[in-house]
Parts: sequence; C-alpha cells; structure tokens
Amino acid sequence: MKPITFFDTEIEPESRKILDIGGVKSDGSIFHSGSVKDFAGFLKNTRFICGHNIIRHDLKYIRESLSAQGIDQLQVIDTLILSPLLFPKKPYHRLLKDDKLQPEELNNPVNDSKKAKDLFYDEVTVFNKLEPSLKLIYYSLLKSQKEFESFFEYISFGADKKVESEPLIQAYFQTRICENSLIDSIISEYPVELAYCLSLINCSDRY
Repeated sequence: MKPITFFDTEIEPESRKILDIGGVKSDGSIFHSGSVKDFAGFLKNTRFICGHNIIRHDLKYIRESLSAQGIDQLQVIDTLILSPLLFPKKPYHRLLKDDKLQPEELNNPVNDSKKAKDLFYDEVTVFNKLEPSLKLIYYSLLKSQKEFESFFEYISFGADKKVESEPLIQAYFQTRICENSLIDSIISEYPVELAYCLSLINCSDRY
C-alpha cells in the first residue's frame, strides 16, 4: 500500500481556532500539536491524507494554512463518505470514542487518527472482497467524483478499465431493480446517490 497520513483536529467552533491536531502515518510516525505549521512539516512528502469527515469539517479550517506552507497537492480520502457504501448494514457515521471517559472531555485527535486508520484499512479490505462486477459498478459511478477518486487511486483500481455503468448495473441487479428504471438519467444526474442505493439493495437486509 502507498504511504498515507491519517489526521484529526479539534476546533473551537465560534472562534474557529485550531486547538489541537493529531496525526499518524502508515509507517507509525505520530504527530500531536496545535501548530498547523508543524503539521505541514509532518506532511512533507505525503501524497494521501485521510480522516473521518475531513472534507466537510477539518480541511475547512486548516487547508488555507497548509497551502500557505506549500502543502496544497494532497489527495484526500474521507472514511465517513466511504462508510455507507462499504458498510451498508451498519455505517460508521461516527468514530467510537471508547477512550473518552467523560462527555465534556475534549476528543483526543491522535486516538481518533488511529481509529480512522483502522476504519480505512477495514474499508479497503471490504472493497477488495467485493465481487468483481460490483467493484466495477462502484468505480464506473464514482471514479470522477472528487470525494472518491483518491480512494480508487490509492488502491490502484480501475485506471486501465473502460467501463459503462448501465449495462453493468442491469446485469448485476437484473432481478432486484425495476427493468423500466431510467438508469441512464440517474447515472448522469445522481451517480453518488445511486451507488449508495445499490449498496443498500445489495446487502439484502430488511433493516
């Protein structure tokens, strides 16, 4: 697997002040500080970064500061966005906070980075175990979506594959979706939503 850095931040919501940053690299190196400048140094030579809900949360607060330090070519993977696709029966919408004894305690960003690391590798394992046709369906729908493209690049999947979504979906889900569904227009307008729906249909669990 390629080198990757997992991270988490603690932000003061009203002031938007960065209180703490935790990070762990795939080689085991650990970062823990409130300094974005020092974190930028930790990320030097890093190509992939990953965390839980970092696209809509953490990166909003630190991306500009990282860019100012010359760190602006990172490929982003978000475990929260991958979770409902790969764990449709029980999505990991939140990381388990089993190290947090009191509700008013601040989260530990290093521990959360490690949990995001474990979750991510679980997600990679689950994807690799999917049936080949289902992998291609997800890839065909999501390869051009910014929330997913770095995941496929990280696992080196699909770059050499020319695939069309509709025939793949019709063949794989032929007895489970309406044959009159307007698949083409749904693929064009709602590829991410369709991928999540197909994941739910495929899990064959009434709950």
